[in-house]
Amino acid sequence: MAWNQRSNAPEPGTVICRLQELEDGKGREFTFSEDGFPFSMFIVRKAELIRAYVNECPHTGIPLNWSPDEFTSEDGSLIICSTHGALFELDDGYCSFGPCTGDHLEQVPLEVDGEEVKIGGSS
Repeated sequence: MAWNQRSNAPEPGTVICRLQELEDGKGREFTFSEDGFPFSMFIVRKAELIRAYVNECPHTGIPLNWSPDEFTSEDGSLIICSTHGALFELDDGYCSFGPCTGDHLEQVPLEVDGEEVKIGGSS
């Protein structure tokens, strides 16, 4: 199921945060829930690169972070799954190491509009 078909997924154009709220080399989790199962996503930033992904490991389906907003390696160059240490590329979510090697995280499209980071059109 595509990210935008999931329960409580934000609509295109939804403002997620301000650009200055995204720390370089770090990730930040966002959860949306009105009724039913919450939709969880995270945004990572490395210099000018900003990407969003569904917070779900392709191997097990569980959240990637081990504590709030903890998604990246110490140097901020990779996304890490806290359960089994799988490593994912920041720019495209490709799993380069671990039991899900060759799989991808599900990307959520973003748009940066001035200082606002918004959900983009469907991917």
